[in-house]
Amino acid sequence: HICSSRAMMELNSSKFLTEMQKNYNSERFLSEKINFENRFLDRDALLVSAYWILKKNKYTDQENESLQLYSNWMMNSSIINAPVLFFRGKNESSLLYSLRPPSKLPTFWVDLEFHDLRTSNLENIRDVSKIWMAKFDLLLEASKIFPKISWLVWADAGLNEFRSNPPPSQRWPVKNLDKQYPIKAFIYVVPPHSHDGCLPRTEGIMGGTVFMIHRSVVQELHALFYSTFSSCMRRANGYEKMILCCSDDQIIFFHMKELRPDLFYQHTHGGWAAIIKDNY
Repeated sequence: HICSSRAMMELNSSKFLTEMQKNYNSERFLSEKINFENRFLDRDALLVSAYWILKKNKYTDQENESLQLYSNWMMNSSIINAPVLFFRGKNESSLLYSLRPPSKLPTFWVDLEFHDLRTSNLENIRDVSKIWMAKFDLLLEASKIFPKISWLVWADAGLNEFRSNPPPSQRWPVKNLDKQYPIKAFIYVVPPHSHDGCLPRTEGIMGGTVFMIHRSVVQELHALFYSTFSSCMRRANGYEKMILCCSDDQIIFFHMKELRPDLFYQHTHGGWAAIIKDNY
């Protein structure tokens, strides 16, 4: 099936940058940022996550079911005892505050509505894919908000490996990340299953649920991610199946690694969240 739109890979930068600038200009934001840095950023690692209530996700087409599903998963997965920068909108605030009260778990909240994401206007792409495609925008902003942090760890909301059982209670990370990994690298895990039909081979698939990057390469990886995404969409040329493949972050990671293998380092063949689990 061929989609009719020719504007499906244009990213809306103006709304996103305007909304982020509102945060940066807020006295409350700056005060909370200083407090968070002084109290919690002593282990040189920051988890970055985001959550918006969607009418549809990859598990259900019903908004109420989607909300209940993720609420149940996040009862366990959101209580990682680590500094977390969380992007969310007004509709998500009360739920996330109840699951991750700042008085108990170190959390820095960033106000950002789903419709203000740079990827929100991409056409013929599922809403959940628009969030996947926004990950590197959000990681880049996290690196600007906390410029002294070396390691940025993307962790999906509703993290699958902690949905049934909560993570350990001790503070993460326990291990020294600088001694575990090369500095200028995208640290990834190999997921348990592959993307049939999207790639020429299955070896080298990288998980998008949890991955880690060093701040020294965040801008380079950000540029590489979006140039690779744009190239993929041009090759898709309106074909619905190809667009579906191009709007999956794991597919884009695969093509990025083909272009710049020197920027990638495999952590393990473990589960989706092995980077977190193995560093307790």
